[in-house]
Formats: sequence, structure tokens, C-alpha cells
Amino acid sequence: MCMSCGCGHVHERHKQGDITLEDLQRAATNHGLSVEQVAHNIERSARATAGAGDAQSSSSTRGTAAQDEGVPARDTPNM
Repeated sequence: MCMSCGCGHVHERHKQGDITLEDLQRAATNHGLSVEQVAHNIERSARATAGAGDAQSSSSTRGTAAQDEGVPARDTPNM
């Protein structure tokens, strides 16, 4: 539904940053979860950060997803 706005068109991205069913499917596949589990985790995380302030919640989670997935830090090429 552009799952962000709730319009019911799950495969359409109306605006940059909108979430589609394909985005949730990709996240589910990456973690071996169902789409429903991913949606539940997103809702749970959103509720947990509600009222914590946008800047605080986004900055506190920015590096952790990559760390949790074991993604190595990107090296900066020497110039």
C-alpha cells in the first residue's frame, strides 16, 4: 500500500521513502523471517521509540543494524 500511507496499493511507492511489500519481503528474506514477523518487529520498535524524540531514536539505532548483521565498517580509500 505504499505500506506507509495505508492506501491499499502494496506495490506502489508514492513518495521517496515509502515502504512497499517488496521492501518488507526483502527484509524478511535477509533475516529468515516472515513478512508478518518483520512488520511486527517494525511496529514493536516504533512503539518502543515513540516519545523518545526522532533525533535520539534515529541516532541511537543508526549503527546497530549493521553491527547486528556483522557488516564490516566500510574502509575509506586513501587518496
